[in-house]
Amino acid sequence: MFNRKEVLIIACISLMAFSCNRPVETNLITGKEGQPLPTFNLLLPDSSTIYHTDQAKGKPTVFFFFGPNCPYCQQQMEEMKANMIELEDVQFVLLTGESFGGMKNFAERNGLKKYANVVVGLDTANFFLKYYKLSGYPFNAFYNKKGVLQYVYDGQVKMEKFISMTQRLN
Repeated sequence: MFNRKEVLIIACISLMAFSCNRPVETNLITGKEGQPLPTFNLLLPDSSTIYHTDQAKGKPTVFFFFGPNCPYCQQQMEEMKANMIELEDVQFVLLTGESFGGMKNFAERNGLKKYANVVVGLDTANFFLKYYKLSGYPFNAFYNKKGVLQYVYDGQVKMEKFISMTQRLN
C-alpha cells in the first residue's frame, strides 16, 4: 500500500499526464467512426442510480467528457446552456472520471438538473477515457440517433460548429 506522500506524488503525475489543455477543437479520426456506441455505465449524482448507454439510442447524443475544474469545459458548458433551446432535441451525456464530488459539484454549479436532455455521471471504470485513449479534456463524441459514432472533437468546440454538427446527427 502507498503512504500519503506517495499517493500525492502519483496524483500529481496523473494530473500532469491528463489535464485540461484543449482550448481549441481538433477534429480527431479515431478509427471508431461508424461504430456503434459501446455499452458502459455511469453513476449519477444521487449516488445510487446507474445510467446505461443503451438509453442513448433513438436520439442524437453528444458525450461530453469534462474535468470538473477545467475552465475550457466550463466555458463550453456555459455556451451549451445558452443554446439549450436550439439543442433540446439532442441528448447530452456529460461524464468525468475524476471524482464523484467533482462531478456532483459541476452538475450543481451549472444547474443541470433542470435540463431534461442532460445526464451527468461518473465513469467509475474510466471506460470512456480508455476507449478513446484520452489525454485531456474537454472531449466530445457525437453519435447519431441510431447510436453510431459520427464525429469526435478534442478540445472546446465553438458553438456554431457544435450546433451544426448536432443538426447533422438525425
